[in-house]
Amino acid sequence: MVKAQTSNRHSLSTPPPSAVSKGSPVTNNILVVGAIYQDTILHVNGFPDEDEKRRAEKIEVRRGGNAGNTVEVLAQFPRITTWLMSSLGNKKVSSDLEIHGVKTSTCVFRKKAVNPSSYIIHNKQNGSRTIISYNDTDDITIDEFKKKIEYASITKTISFADTSATFNWIHFEGRNVENVAKMIDWIDAKASGEGWRGSLTISVEFEKPDREGLDSLLHKVDILFGIEAIAFCTWGSSGASLFTLTTKEIVHASALPVHQVIDGVGAGDTFIAGIIYTLCRSFTPLNALKFASELASRKVAQNGFHGLAENMLKVWDAAVGSNSNGGAAFSGSSAIAAAQANAGDMRLRMELASNVSVGAVGGRNGNNLAREVQVGEFTLEVAAGVA
Repeated sequence: MVKAQTSNRHSLSTPPPSAVSKGSPVTNNILVVGAIYQDTILHVNGFPDEDEKRRAEKIEVRRGGNAGNTVEVLAQFPRITTWLMSSLGNKKVSSDLEIHGVKTSTCVFRKKAVNPSSYIIHNKQNGSRTIISYNDTDDITIDEFKKKIEYASITKTISFADTSATFNWIHFEGRNVENVAKMIDWIDAKASGEGWRGSLTISVEFEKPDREGLDSLLHKVDILFGIEAIAFCTWGSSGASLFTLTTKEIVHASALPVHQVIDGVGAGDTFIAGIIYTLCRSFTPLNALKFASELASRKVAQNGFHGLAENMLKVWDAAVGSNSNGGAAFSGSSAIAAAQANAGDMRLRMELASNVSVGAVGGRNGNNLAREVQVGEFTLEVAAGVA
């Protein structure tokens, strides 16, 4: 069980300075900290038995990893400058990211290290993805994190004569928890001391909620992809749900109908990118939910991530311009909780502040999926696919 503590950085009714409407000329600087992988995807017609030989119908080799997928989608949106901090073995991956509009001067390169890699078996019969990964590259250390942030701060001040927030948003993968905790503590103290903590949002992805030590991060961050007023939960093909503490109600956004699942790799990372972008643009949490759900659905219906933002903005252009109002817009620290739940075998339960808990229990591929939200003595259970 993961427990959350309260924080008083922002109130729910007042959006932070980083939340701006599409019409604003302000550009949000977003840093994503995590691992980059080279993915080798084998598409097979049925998962092989142990010791069985099976011919793949198609093979793809591409850049992957949660952080890599998220930055690639974020970099497609207007007035978003996306930075990546990752530990890499060579500059081939970073060069490709730069081509896609991602800044990589915050990356650390390890001489003689081999870039992390994953082998993904995609079963075309049921859409399942079995992943075997290898990563022998040392993660970013706290000292390296400090140096890269300080360098980015100096560069920004010299280039733009601007001493405001170096980054408006820093998103961490929930890996190497002890190190991430040190990074969050340091950037929180630095931003507070320099007067720009109110303009900074810190988020962490809890893809593996059972990972040891993750609960220690709950009271340190602004968004968990779990704390106080709002919970975003993804349910695969059943869409996504939003729970608000203030109204104590669940709102469900159906996923965009996908007639054929083409490529599910990175759908959750795409959802996170959608939430970050829309909250930076001062969408209400409900509209952020709708946007991110549709964005993830569109990703599943295509190979890779190319053109996702452009296609979404064609549909949502009017919504982007009209969602800078509404008192319940993004409120920053400890006001948004985004808990991502896989549709496979899982049990995710987060006990939130004010005696609120959100839980999810599901079978493989979403079978018998149920959602439970408990507020004090009251419990709500929502079956999969039911609003």
